[in-house]
Amino acid sequence: MHLTDDQLVDYAYRDWVAQTADLDYFSFARHCQLSERDTNAHYGSILNTLLKSPDHQVVKLAKQAQKTFQQRKGKGSNEMSAFFVKYTQFWGKGDEHRDDQQQGASSSEAFSRLNKRQFDAVNDLNDIMCSTIVDNAKKLKMSMDEAAELVSTLPKPNSSSIMVNDILDWDKATKMILKETSCYKGIKKRLALEPAIRSSVFIQYIEQIVACSPTQHNLQVAIRTSPVSPADYDCYAHADFRIAEKLMHHFLDLIQAPVKILHERSLERTAACSTTIFLINTLFLSCNDTLKLKWIEVSVEPSGSVKWDGLGLAVDDGCSGAVPMVAEFAGGIRTHTKLKKNSDHAKLLLHAKDMVDANSKYSSAHCGKVFCILYHEMSITLDILVNAEDKYVRKNIMEFKLPTTELELKEFAAKLELLLQWRDTVISNVKSLQS
Repeated sequence: MHLTDDQLVDYAYRDWVAQTADLDYFSFARHCQLSERDTNAHYGSILNTLLKSPDHQVVKLAKQAQKTFQQRKGKGSNEMSAFFVKYTQFWGKGDEHRDDQQQGASSSEAFSRLNKRQFDAVNDLNDIMCSTIVDNAKKLKMSMDEAAELVSTLPKPNSSSIMVNDILDWDKATKMILKETSCYKGIKKRLALEPAIRSSVFIQYIEQIVACSPTQHNLQVAIRTSPVSPADYDCYAHADFRIAEKLMHHFLDLIQAPVKILHERSLERTAACSTTIFLINTLFLSCNDTLKLKWIEVSVEPSGSVKWDGLGLAVDDGCSGAVPMVAEFAGGIRTHTKLKKNSDHAKLLLHAKDMVDANSKYSSAHCGKVFCILYHEMSITLDILVNAEDKYVRKNIMEFKLPTTELELKEFAAKLELLLQWRDTVISNVKSLQS
C-alpha cells in the first residue's frame, strides 16, 4: 500500500502498512506479537488513520477491513462469520465460545456475556484514545518516534492516574520504595513547598471573605472592603493581599456580569484568557523580574518543536535556558474534552521530563525541577516534577476549581494561601538556579 510522507500511520508499524495489500488483521497480529488488547488498539488506530487518507482506494480498503474487524465482537450473525471463528481460534477462545453456546440461558452464560461486553468496551475505548493521540500528534507535527512514545503513555483502563513510563507518583507506594534508597530525603525536600509567610492584611482579608454568608451582596461587601487604607498600602509588603484582591474582584465581576461567560461554552484559548492566563499572570506580576511568562503556541529549546500553551522562563541571563514552569490547556469551558485531558496530561509530563533534564545543569546539585500546570473544564491541577536517578517523581500540589458561583468563590478564597505558597516555591526555585 502506497503511503505519502505526511501520513502518520502507526509509528512502529508503518512498514507493515506499506507492505500489506489487504490490511489483514491476522497478518498484523503475527507481525506485532502483542497481546490481544494491544493488537486491537494499534490495528484500530491504523484503520482510523487510513480512513482519512486522500487516496480513495486506501479509504475503501480501510472501510472493508474495519467492517470485518467489527465482527470480532461476535454479535448476532457475526458469530457465524469466518472472521469471528478464526479470531476466537487465533486467540485461543474457541473452546470457551463453544462452552458458552452449550450453557444456553444459564447464569454462567449471562456472566460470560457481561464480561465480554466489558472487554469490548475497553477495546473500543483504547481504539478511540489511540486515534485521538494520533490526530493530536499530527496537529502537533510530531515525529514518528514522538508519536509512538506518546501512545505508549496511554493509561490502563483501571488506573486512577496518568503515568508516563518512568514517572512515579509521590504516593504511599512510591515513598515506601524510595525510603530504602539514599535519595529519598533529597527528593522529599525538593518536592516540599516553601514555608508560608503571609502579611496580616492578607490574612484579615481572606478571613472576612470566608466568614461572610455566600449571598452576592454580603460577599461583594467583604471582597470590596480593603483591610488597609490607600495611605498605608505598600506594594511590596502587601503583595500577597493585592494578588488576592485582584483575583477575587476578577471572578466576582465575571459572576455578576450580565452574560455568565463561565457557564457558557467557549473554546480553549477564549476560556484561557479569563481563567488560567489571568490567574497565573496575576500571581507572578510582582515577580516579573525573576520569571517571565509566554503564552499560546510557544516553544523552547529543551523540548524541540513541541508547542506549549504556556511557559515560565528564568529572566537571569546566566540561566536563560532554564524552563521552571510549563502549562497546558486541555480544552475550554463545557467542551467535554476528557480524552484531550488525558492526551494533554501525557504530553505535559512526557516533555516536562526534557525540561527537568535541561534544568539540572543550572542546579548546584544537578537536580532538575519543573512546575506543571494543567487546565481542564474550569479546574487547574498543579504538579511538581523532579528527577531521581533513572526515574522521575511527580507530586500533585493541589487541584482547585475556578469559581463560577458565590459559594465556589468563598471556597476559592480559602485556597489562595496554598496557591501563594506554590507561587513562592516557584520563585524560590528560579532564584536558586545558577549559570
